[in-house]
Order: sequence, then structure tokens, then C-alpha cells
Amino acid sequence: DRDVHATQKRMVRCPIVDRPEVHDWAAHHPFLCRMHVAIKVELYAAMGCQGARTEKRLCRSDGDQDCGSIIVWE
Repeated sequence: DRDVHATQKRMVRCPIVDRPEVHDWAAHHPFLCRMHVAIKVELYAAMGCQGARTEKRLCRSDGDQDCGSIIVWE
């Protein structure tokens, strides 16, 4: 077997914004909610998306109807 990716260049194309939302999260916990957002920011940064950051975060614990975030990068 040979590695078919050995001579290829891999590239990640970043769309510059991600708006994940979570609805009806039965096992919601504020710490897990914050961790989900923080992990996504770090994943985008690791993929080469420069300046990845949270622009807005929604959380049921803060009185929002659902959990979600807006993550942006340059």
C-alpha cells in the first residue's frame, strides 16, 4: 500500500464565518456550552484560519432561547 497523499498538498478553504446553533439541548451545562465555542475557535485556528474569534455567543444559561455562536476569522 502507498500513501496517496504523500505527494499532494492539502488545503483548507475557510468561508470566514460559522454560525453553529444548538436547539433542545437536554444535557445543557453552561461550562460545556462555553467549551464547545472555545474548541471551535481553536479548531479553525489550527486549520489556518487567521484571527479566529467569537463574535457573539448565545447561551440558555444567560437567558437566551437556544445556544449558539458566531465565529469569524480573516
